Amino acid sequence: ISQVKQLNSAIKKLADDQSIFFKDYGHLMVEKDGSISTAIMADFLHPTAQGYQRWADAMQPDIERLLTNK
Repeated sequence: ISQVKQLNSAIKKLADDQSIFFKDYGHLMVEKDGSISTAIMADFLHPTAQGYQRWADAMQPDIERLLTNK
């Protein structure tokens, strides 16, 4: 997971919060102990329906804010 955090840190620097945005939702896909539940990612790579729902629920307010410029 540290490699993912390092990569996200590098990618985040590209964001200008005007036309390029970065939001890390990764914490939503791991359990408190850092493991990945098979209920969220059955193959530990691709989200399940439950994983996609968790991701969509987290993104919805951000997308709405961007679309309404609030």
